[in-house]
Formats: sequence, C-alpha cells, structure tokens
Amino acid sequence: MRIIAKVSVFIVVTVLITTIVVTTSAAANDRQAALSFGSAQKQILLLNSYHYGMAWVSEIEAGIRSELDDPKRYNINIDFMDAKRNFSPAYIQKTLELLQEKYKDKKFDSIIVTDEDAYQFVLQYQASLFPETPIVFLGINEYKELPPDKRVWITGVVETIDFANTIALALELQPATRKMIIINDKTSTGIVNKQQLSAVLPEYKDRVQFVFWEDVSMAEILEQLPGVTGNTVILLLSFNKDKDNKVFTYEESVDLIAGAARVPIYGIWDFYVSRGIIGGRVTSGFSQGEAAARLTKQILAGQKPEEVPIIMDSPNRYMFNYHQLTNFNIEETALPPDSIVLHKPKSFYNEYKTLVWAFAGTIFFLLVIIAGLYHVMMERRKAADSLKMFATVDPMTGVFNRHAGLSYLEELVTNKQQAVICFADVNELKLVNDTLGHNEGDELIRVVAEAFLKSLRKTDLVCRVGGDEFLLIFPGIGLTEAEKVWTRIVAQLEQYNAISNKPYKVIVSHGITYYDGNREITVDELVREADGAMYQEKYRFREALAEQAVPGMPIG
Repeated sequence: MRIIAKVSVFIVVTVLITTIVVTTSAAANDRQAALSFGSAQKQILLLNSYHYGMAWVSEIEAGIRSELDDPKRYNINIDFMDAKRNFSPAYIQKTLELLQEKYKDKKFDSIIVTDEDAYQFVLQYQASLFPETPIVFLGINEYKELPPDKRVWITGVVETIDFANTIALALELQPATRKMIIINDKTSTGIVNKQQLSAVLPEYKDRVQFVFWEDVSMAEILEQLPGVTGNTVILLLSFNKDKDNKVFTYEESVDLIAGAARVPIYGIWDFYVSRGIIGGRVTSGFSQGEAAARLTKQILAGQKPEEVPIIMDSPNRYMFNYHQLTNFNIEETALPPDSIVLHKPKSFYNEYKTLVWAFAGTIFFLLVIIAGLYHVMMERRKAADSLKMFATVDPMTGVFNRHAGLSYLEELVTNKQQAVICFADVNELKLVNDTLGHNEGDELIRVVAEAFLKSLRKTDLVCRVGGDEFLLIFPGIGLTEAEKVWTRIVAQLEQYNAISNKPYKVIVSHGITYYDGNREITVDELVREADGAMYQEKYRFREALAEQAVPGMPIG
C-alpha cells in the first residue's frame, strides 16, 4: 500500500509539473507572438505646426492616412505645436521639454512634420528629441538646401504656391479685370506668400494694377469690401492676424471676407474653395499629405532618406466652387482640363449612381439566371419531372445512384418511351484492388464515371448500380446512335490512358439492349438483357487477356 501511495503522489506531482511547464511555454509563445506583431508595426510621429481641427491640418492628415491606413503595419502618433496661436521662445522651449518627456521611451521609425514651424523645430532639436530618425517634411514654402549631415536624415515635399497660374486663370476667366486686390497678413506665412508672389507680379504689371491690403484690420477690410466693384478681383492669401493683433482661423477669415465681397475672389488653398471663393490653382493639404506618406513608405521599406528625392514640384491642382462660378457667369467649359468643381449639383444618375448600377446589375444577373434556368428546364424537363422525387447521387462518383437510375428507367417503360439501356462494367477492378489497394480501385471507378459524364448527351442518364457496375440510359434514340455515344466514352478513356502514368489501362466492357416502347417487358428484364450482353464482351476480353497480357494491366 505504501508503494502504491508513493507512486500515486509521484504521478500527481509529475502531472502538475507538466501542466505548469506547458502553460508557461504557451504564455511565452503568446508574448513572443505579441512582440513579433509589435515589431512588425512601424511607429510614425506626425508633428503638426498648427492646432487640431484646422482645415489645412485635417486635410493633411486625411492625405497621410489614405496611404498609411493599415493599422497592422503602421501606428500613427499625432501631436500639435499650435504655432498659429503660440509662437514665443518660452512656448517653444516648453514644447521641447514636453516632447522630450512624452517620448523619452518611444522609438519612432519615421517622423512626418507639417509646415515651417514643426520643420524648423525638428531641424534644431532632432539630436536631442529623435536622434537618427528619418524625417519627412511637407508644407514648406521656402526650402533651403540642407547640409549633408541633415540631408542624410531628411526628405520631403515642398509647398510651392502657384501664383502665376492662379493670376493667369483669373485674368482669363474675367478678361475685363483691371485691378487685383491682394489680401495678406504679416505673419510668417504671409511674409513668405508675399515674397513668392512678388517674383510673379512683374509679368502682369502692364495688364493689371495690384493693390495690397496687408497692414489693415479685419474691420477695415469688411468696411471697404462692399464698395469694391467694377473690373476688380480679389486674391486672398492668408489673413490670420490683423494689425490690431486679432487672430482669425483660415475659416473665419475667408467666411468674413467672402461674405462682404461683391467681386470674384481667388485663393491659394483648397479649403478656401468650399467657403465662398471661385477657386484657383490651389495647394492641397490632402495632396501634400498623400505625397509625404508615399515618401514615408519608401523609407519604411528600407530606403535611406538621402536616397529619396525631395519633391520640388508641389502637387497643386485646379479647384473651383460651382456656386461662385454660377454667380459670376463662368462656364465650366472655360475651366482648365482636369479641374475639380465642388458643390456641383448631381444629376439623378450621378447622385444615385451606385444604386442605379446595383439595380441594373441585379436585373441583369436575374435575367441571366432566368435564361439559364429556362434553357436547362427545356433540355431536361422530362428527366427532371421523373427524377425530382428520387434524384439522389452516389457520393463517390457524383453520378446518380441505383435507386434513381432504375426509377428513371421505370418511368420510361411506364410511359412507353423508346430508349437504349447500356450496362457497363470496369474490367480487372479486383486486380487493381489486390495489387495497388482499394484507394486506387476507387480512383479507377471515379475516372470511369467522369468519362461517362463527359461523353453523354444532356438528356442521357448514368447511375452506379454496384461496385464497378454502371447503368447508362439513352432516351429517344436507337442502337446505332447509342453506340456512337459509347465510342465517345471509349475515346475519353483512351485519352486518359495516353497521358496517365498508372501501371494499368482503364478498360470498360459494355452491353446494350433496345426498348422500342411496345415490348411487354419489365425494368429488371431490360437490365438483365443489357447485363448479359455486357458479360459476352467481358468474356471476350478475358479470353484475349488469357492469350496475351493486355498492355499496361497490373501483374499480381
């Protein structure tokens, strides 16, 4: 008893130890899988110069996500410097300290910086914040060639405002224009805008007068705008801070100015277009973000930043507001090719295009199904009517089973419809089973059944009545036509034998009998007649086999 007790304790302890080891191993595997997933996910920091909710910022993020919208591969962390509202050196220092503390234990695979403030911030503090981390910039108006020690880590997309094409477009759409009022502020963005614009203006000085409204308050602008009429257009750059130091978002400024103006307004950013200006050759935040994300994907795929060319040609596009085009009698045909027109009323088709195509596709699909069903129904109507109660299938071969086949034949005899009955038997199946195994024998039976199905007419029927025995029923034809069908079956089998690497030939014996619709005979008698004819052919086959081996047959 003591021995039994000791053995029992030993078994219990062993089971417990095994359970602990297996559980620990499984947990370790789960942790490893989690770590593997995490290591496959690229960590990206999107550092915005401006604040959350700003239209430009939102469009950039949408463009970036359009290319990096795969959470299994990319994890995007987003931060905002709020530089439109906070720009003192003390604030920048506190931003640095915040980011250092926030990301001290975080390793990024790439950093995307938007606009000048974030770009200059990262240029200055990369070594302390994100050492040896690839940087992709966008929204930079004044790109200056980087020194080699910086360029090795940096690439990006330059934001070049297309003043030339916007002015040319305004003068083309309003050919009577003699004055262009340029509304601009004196923020860092406004200063860069004016520098770039000033390089373009001399080209048009003989055609139009340019008047700058920049050192003014918003109140003065709103007071003067209603009086601006005649052959004048407005070019709105940025007006986020007026001379009274009042701060306006892009949306607020364009809404106020567009609401007070009586003449066409052109602009330089896509988010202006939906808020009351005609449009122009605009800079698109979405396109900038999209292009920067593509560069980021190249870097994450293994390319060095210095090997990824900086995109100097800003991805700008023509964009217009349909309602403003209508207000100022501008036809869409006058716009440049590939222009985007916002707020255009949709036709019924355009508005419900998906629904229309879905409905049309459904109707077409249903018509195809109906046509197919009608064709099949007409071809096999008689066979389907007689078999609908008994149409069961032999699971191994996919042909009808014995019950279904004999029931169909019974229906033909009862209705006195002429038919040819063929009884077929696979030769030397037992030899194949004994020599190569029953799996090979089953495969042989399936090959024969497939040959039958490929060769029969649509109105013919084949069923498996025994292990290697099949019954083929040919309604509506005589012996000559039935033998032609059998010839096709033989051809199928010969084709199989020609390409098969099996150590045997597939050979089937058959016998046929004819029912003319007038004979007084039972189904069993018809089957026996065909079976007897089959055995005569099989007997001849075995005699030939005894005299000389049939090529390819297995030898036991």
